[in-house]
Amino acid sequence: MARRMKRKEFTAKHYMKAVCFGFSFGLFFVVVSLFVIFSWLLPELNMSKESVEWPQAVGVITSSAVRSGVRNDQEAYHYPSVTYDFTVDGKKMSGGRIYFGDPWRSDTEDKAQRKADSYPVGKEVQVYYSPESPSECVLEAGTTFT
Repeated sequence: MARRMKRKEFTAKHYMKAVCFGFSFGLFFVVVSLFVIFSWLLPELNMSKESVEWPQAVGVITSSAVRSGVRNDQEAYHYPSVTYDFTVDGKKMSGGRIYFGDPWRSDTEDKAQRKADSYPVGKEVQVYYSPESPSECVLEAGTTFT
C-alpha cells in the first residue's frame, strides 16, 4: 500500500522565515559590497584630497598611448596610458597615474586618444607627489570622476 505523504501547509510562520532569510541574505550582500567598495574608494578619495597640497616637481612625459581592453560583457574599452619621469631630492622617479578617481576608460577610442594627446612625449609637466612616498604621484591633483 502506497503511503501518502502529508503536504505541509505554507503558513504565516514559514512565510516570515523565508522573508527573514531573504532580508538577512540581502543585507549581508549589501554590507559586504559596501565594505569592498569603501576599502578601495576611501583611500583613493583621501589621497586625491591630499594631492592638492603635495609638493610639485617638473617632469617629462616619456610615453603616451591608447590601450584597449575588454570588459566582462565582452565590450571593448580604451584608456590613455601615460608615463613620466621626474626628480625628487636628486632621485629619478617614474609615474603613470594621470589622476585619482575612477579609472579613465572610454567606449570610444577617440575620447581616450584626446586625453593621451594632451600629454605628448617630451612635454614638460607638473607632477604632484606624496612627500612621504614620492612614488605615489599624479599629474592632475584632486579628484576627477568620469
